[in-house]
Amino acid sequence: MRTTCHNRLFLTRPAQVTLISFLAWNLAAVIPPSARAAEPTLGLATGLQDAQVAIDGRQWTTLPASSSPIYGGTMLRSGKGTASLLLKDGTQLELRPQTLIGLAGSRTAPVVKIAVGQVLFRIPNSSGSVFITPSVRYQTEPGSAGNRPAVLKANSTTLSTSDSVGTIVVNARGGSRLSLEQGGMLARSANDPGIHVVKAGQSVYIPQVGAPDHDFGVLLAQAIPGDAADETGSTGTDTGNTETEEAPVVETGSGTRAETVTGVLVGLGAIGLGVGLGVSESGNNGKASPSTP
Repeated sequence: MRTTCHNRLFLTRPAQVTLISFLAWNLAAVIPPSARAAEPTLGLATGLQDAQVAIDGRQWTTLPASSSPIYGGTMLRSGKGTASLLLKDGTQLELRPQTLIGLAGSRTAPVVKIAVGQVLFRIPNSSGSVFITPSVRYQTEPGSAGNRPAVLKANSTTLSTSDSVGTIVVNARGGSRLSLEQGGMLARSANDPGIHVVKAGQSVYIPQVGAPDHDFGVLLAQAIPGDAADETGSTGTDTGNTETEEAPVVETGSGTRAETVTGVLVGLGAIGLGVGLGVSESGNNGKASPSTP
């Protein structure tokens, strides 16, 4: 009799393990994003109109106008709206309509993967932020990086004339254009071992050659139909070669170039203010506090 009982217990162990695994999987699927509150955040984000966020990389929800914490693995898509991000290292981003990005890395060295669309950015000269597109890897020049920063408080951003400010546009073919208004950036093509140094006032277009890596394929699968339209794409001709063009010199009274620069600077400057104000509201609804590093 004892032998029979022992065998029955032995035979039920695999079933118990299977049941426990099944329950754990289903619990993970239904745990709300707020359960990640104890996990260090990469920063904060706000959205307008139909901007959406997927904290777990799978389930999309509306990105509210009040500040929401974002983590490694978070994806954001702006749809017909816009989204603003303030990362812990001080990097500021604005996603224009029909833009899709994914976040990775750490709080002091965040990685922003831009699958398609247009992103306005401001990167502190001490930031370790990296922007990756299907065709290019962008980062600040090592000479201007200085000492890497401690994690910044979300409501204590300061703007500097040494920051790198500009726009990255990724078209439906994976080609990337960096237009730099201020500072300096390095652009490393995914298909070219050389490094392109981009200075303020320059615009560099690098096409996608061959298929993008698997990570971008997974990210692009989350795009809203229409996000990858060519209207969001390159302003140059995709000839298969790197194209560099010098921007017109700003002259007193010309207005066109000056308005572009002012628009980027003012727009990104407002991100810190908007996100900071939103954080103070979110402190009362269970979201991460802006003063928590």
